[in-house]
Amino acid sequence: MNYPSKNVIIASMKTLLEEIIADYYEKKLPLGVPREIRLPQVKGRAKTIIGIRRCGKTWFMFQIIRSLLKNGFPKERTLYFNFEDDRLFPLSISLLNEVLETYYTMFPSLKDEQCYFFFDEIQNIEGWEKFIRRVLDNEKADIYISGSSAKLLSKEIATALRGRAISIEIFPFSFREFLKANGIEIKETNLSSKLRLTLTAYLKKYLTIGGFPEVQGLEKVDRINLLQELIRSAVYRDVVERYHIRNPKPLIVLVNYILGSPASLFSVNKFYRFLKSIGIKASKDYLYMYMEYLSNAYFLFPVSIYAKSEKVKEQYPVKV
Repeated sequence: MNYPSKNVIIASMKTLLEEIIADYYEKKLPLGVPREIRLPQVKGRAKTIIGIRRCGKTWFMFQIIRSLLKNGFPKERTLYFNFEDDRLFPLSISLLNEVLETYYTMFPSLKDEQCYFFFDEIQNIEGWEKFIRRVLDNEKADIYISGSSAKLLSKEIATALRGRAISIEIFPFSFREFLKANGIEIKETNLSSKLRLTLTAYLKKYLTIGGFPEVQGLEKVDRINLLQELIRSAVYRDVVERYHIRNPKPLIVLVNYILGSPASLFSVNKFYRFLKSIGIKASKDYLYMYMEYLSNAYFLFPVSIYAKSEKVKEQYPVKV
């Protein structure tokens, strides 16, 4: 059997990369609800877009690109590349260099110009941190990175990029963004009684539906199914798989316990006793770690009682 030579494989990969990059320039950027998120004005650092799954990180990248184009920036001086494209597998560190070389081969005049690179799901490639540091050091480029929260956490990025990154946190829609998604934009400061009633109705809707972009406009059964799938992905992929939890039963009970009483007082000690009462074994240390893991995945947020003293804060249960 005759196998393709190394040169043929390299040539075919280059052709594929040219096609993927060309597709980006030919297609229109998708429209989305403008997010009210401030971009850090810090040069020489990669901007890492992080947040819970399906909260709109990729769409926010497109929003930044649209803003650049609106201000007269040529599209050729921007590059969006998604490393989750199945045609690129198996992924290797050499792919990153090939993407950059292909881009500059297509646009050689931009080698010394200011460019903006948007790398989506780059965490799928082992050693991507070294590539990003090298580009920051040697190219005139602003770099934006986004990816799965299972492999892209702010504290790990800070370590991997050795202080060369700054994080941009993305959350589901705020109420104002939710209103925009429903075609309502509030400009006046003095609200009429009619508008107040409208906003009250939409607030109830917002508290029921939530702010995940994908669930907007869905029927109730579809919305619930999608949200349950998001929960499973966040728990199993961002916690169980990531931290190699062999017995996830206490974690699953913890998640259901918290989801059943949002914004209520929560104590690990109390929950530990609850687990014991239903015959589930788990140490308090593991439960504290599970809370931290879920927080790292943007699944929950523990809020302490207000006090100037940390000692006082630790004496009271948190709200989650």
